[in-house]
Amino acid sequence: MPAADPHRLNGFKRVLSLVLSALFAVLGVLGFQQTGDAVQLLLFLGLSLLSIGVVHLLFSLIERILNSLDNEK
Repeated sequence: MPAADPHRLNGFKRVLSLVLSALFAVLGVLGFQQTGDAVQLLLFLGLSLLSIGVVHLLFSLIERILNSLDNEK
């Protein structure tokens, strides 16, 4: 059974991480097609994977803040 999501952030987190990751991947592929530089492609693909982690971390922190505000009430 999935964990409760009282603030309904999981959908936003999933969509934002997918869009940001796809953006960096597309930029990497387009840059590789223009320059032929494989290092540039690998850097952008790594940045794409890193962006998923950063978005998940930020949303986890936001959820902790919202939960602490709920507990104060």
